[in-house]
Amino acid sequence: FFFKQKTAYEIYQCDWSSDVCSSDHDGEHGLGVRVVDAAGNASAPTAPALRLTVDTAAIAVADLGWTTDTGSSSTDLITSTNVPVFTGTAEPGSTVELVEKIVIADPWGGSGSENFVVIGTATADGSGNFSVSPGSALSDGEHGLGVRVIDVAGNVGSPTAPALRLTVDTAAPIAVDRKSTRLN
Repeated sequence: FFFKQKTAYEIYQCDWSSDVCSSDHDGEHGLGVRVVDAAGNASAPTAPALRLTVDTAAIAVADLGWTTDTGSSSTDLITSTNVPVFTGTAEPGSTVELVEKIVIADPWGGSGSENFVVIGTATADGSGNFSVSPGSALSDGEHGLGVRVIDVAGNVGSPTAPALRLTVDTAAPIAVDRKSTRLN
């Protein structure tokens, strides 16, 4: 920043004359002030009075797992838990959104469109660990789930959906009455 002034107390113009915020200057920067009067006399720059961190890149999720698998296999992605818990790592302090991929069919036979609906949110802790689950129970059936990360600078990552294709099955099997069932 450079401030130009007419007198010691009247600031009439502020010029941004640095490219410190360009994308190739990510990182921490110390900003100070230099005063230039109407005659062009400049003061010495102040020591960095403001520490600024430039962050232009979203951090991707390093991993995504789930901890509430039920059933006969821990790898079949079928569960009777309709509010599953997902864990992973992201940039510390980031907002992690659990998203579901929704495909909207084209009634005229086209390819349709895809949307991602946020169904849960969490914040990554100081080590980057997060745990997120849907805000409400998932319906029975298949769900394409993933996450989208928004870092503390506001950079938004692309959804990783569907990172998991999870099938929820909460219905108990139907009991068969052996007496009334006839096998041929």
